[in-house]
Amino acid sequence: MTNRPWLTLILVLTCGFSVPASTPATANDNSESTLGLVPPDGAVILFDGSNFDAWKPFSWQWINPSDDQKEIQWKLVDGEAMQIAFEFNGARRKQFLCTKEKFRDYRLHLEFQLPDDGGNGNSGIFFGPLYELQILDSSRTTTAGLGDCGAIYQLRVPDANAGLGPGEWQTVDLEYQAAEIGRNGFMTEKGAARVTVRLNGKLIHDDVRLSLRRNKYAAFPEQPASPIVLQEHGSPVKFRNIWLVRNSTSKETRTDSMKSADSVEPLSDKVINIKNFGAVGDGVAMETKAIQDAIDACHAGGGGVVRVPAGDFQIGTIELKSNVRLSLDHGANLLGSTNKADYRTEGIDEPREGGPHCLIYANGADNVAIEGLGVIDGRGTPEHFPRNRSGGRNQGLRPRLLRMVNCDGLTFSGVTWKRPAFWGLHLIDCKNIHFNAVTIRFRNNNFNNDGLDLDGCEDVLIENCDIDSGDDAICLKSSMNPCRNVVVRGCKVSSNTAALKFGTSSRGGFVDVKVTNCYFYNSPMGAIKLQLVDGGRLENVSLSRIVMDNVGCPIFIRLGDRGKTFIRGDAGKPPVGTLRNIRISDVTAEVTIEDREEATRAAYKNITAEDSTEVTDREKSKAGPIMITGIPGHYVENVRLENVKISFPGHGSTEDARREVPEDIDRYPEQFFFGVLPSWGAYIRHAKNIEFVNVELETRAADARKEIHLEDVEGFIQRGE
Repeated sequence: MTNRPWLTLILVLTCGFSVPASTPATANDNSESTLGLVPPDGAVILFDGSNFDAWKPFSWQWINPSDDQKEIQWKLVDGEAMQIAFEFNGARRKQFLCTKEKFRDYRLHLEFQLPDDGGNGNSGIFFGPLYELQILDSSRTTTAGLGDCGAIYQLRVPDANAGLGPGEWQTVDLEYQAAEIGRNGFMTEKGAARVTVRLNGKLIHDDVRLSLRRNKYAAFPEQPASPIVLQEHGSPVKFRNIWLVRNSTSKETRTDSMKSADSVEPLSDKVINIKNFGAVGDGVAMETKAIQDAIDACHAGGGGVVRVPAGDFQIGTIELKSNVRLSLDHGANLLGSTNKADYRTEGIDEPREGGPHCLIYANGADNVAIEGLGVIDGRGTPEHFPRNRSGGRNQGLRPRLLRMVNCDGLTFSGVTWKRPAFWGLHLIDCKNIHFNAVTIRFRNNNFNNDGLDLDGCEDVLIENCDIDSGDDAICLKSSMNPCRNVVVRGCKVSSNTAALKFGTSSRGGFVDVKVTNCYFYNSPMGAIKLQLVDGGRLENVSLSRIVMDNVGCPIFIRLGDRGKTFIRGDAGKPPVGTLRNIRISDVTAEVTIEDREEATRAAYKNITAEDSTEVTDREKSKAGPIMITGIPGHYVENVRLENVKISFPGHGSTEDARREVPEDIDRYPEQFFFGVLPSWGAYIRHAKNIEFVNVELETRAADARKEIHLEDVEGFIQRGE
């Protein structure tokens, strides 16, 4: 099994209606009752009818945003069972108990009893927030789905109906094999978990491979082992005799030090030197054919290393293939040709965004690496590759440094990348990707010099990288498929435009992203931008341990309705998407007015330094507050900022405090496009369940605006620790 975490199952006992008792399973169902089953030696006893020692309180932030469940609200009944208490502080609400211990591969036994009247609401057992095994009586349901007893929520109906009626004790016996976790802390489809379930002794799921699709309560980050969680929401279900046995094949004791890519097979140690295929390395000769011949020979021979020794090797488009590791020695330079004719398009697919030209290309390749201590320099300056702007669109041939499509198992390590004519490293619909210790130097070179563009990619780890880009530095895109399971950690990032950005292309969305322990600096147009404007969903994002120095607008979260499509011939506008479940914690930031002289260093923009003695509106708008905004009728939901300290420059006037802010529902999303905002610390509009916990905002100069502006906001909470 590979990649993917917190695998977990969710056993939810949902009692949404009163149902009559159904006929118990009979002998011809091959059923064997396990009611009252005695735990074997070595079993972990979770509840034996006497106490709650194995449990602790638990809640998801977006279900219980005030985090006020401090005591266990459960009780012992009938001398053998536990039952949910229905009120807390005089109000009905969801309650949770969570095991203190986490588990991985196991066999679980539990017994439960629905109330005599069938109850209402729902109640159940979560094995981590990824899957739900519904336990209902489906005798009054005529269609497949939530009414099917034993259905795995939104994924599978049971193979057989074995549910009993209210008031009867029932059993669940579940054998669970968790998926393995990859370097990035997530699972992949290749390593999905499996489960076998018996309800009242009858087999209803037989070694089922579990999809990675999440339900709306999915928690994060992913973890290799998960707790068991009991939930109450209005139904007095009783539980007893809960225990589990760790399987002998359990991997709980394994370390989680990840390999370079879990799904990548080891490459051959065969080494092919490009000079053996005629490469010269004098910086004058065209080396495209020699290097391509070396790559082709390596691939044909089963794979290995294509070595680039010290020297200057000028190339046009080259194509990497499966099981090839392109390895650059110290002193090796791959130099992009300055002749547009050297960037072929024959045999190269047409991308959903931009033109097909690129320096390095791959399509459908597996197990590919670019590594070493050398340099890949696109030499994509405006002198050789000018941007021709016409009708609001970019024209002209400007190659990317790298474009890879539908590849699986990609490793980028050590190499320094420089001067693309357009975007830098662009990966589309790729899986199992690892960037480690990569250096990017694109700043002040040409227009649109993004650093890393990951479009519809899954299972990505970006770590220990040093990125200084002209445009968006680390940019997740979604022109069709969602980006999933992305981890960024230990990176230093600088950009003229944004250090971290989701979008603008956002048709599929962004799900399960974790960014931690990073330094964002010298980003005058903004640091963190989470944008969903083309449909799809943006959810389950965790940003933590972030330090930001000399940045513009620090946090911009935007749900909009641009509705752009990226597939030729697709004229239909997608519906507005959903943006929710964002946690930002342990952040410090200093927001500054952009240095005017520094701005002119992007010479290709022909910028003239401002000569005003006052801070201009444009400068103030680019150094704005936290902005969290949806559009009328569509809300940003469940955002929590915790342990955040941000210093702002001030300079707001009384006129600024009275400004009206346009909705710009379908406009390209950039915070400074909204103009100077009427608050200096945070501007929140069209949002629900926004929580500021221990958030300190301050100004370094006088500011006549208020600290926080709220407009059409439901459930805003601001409190200290």
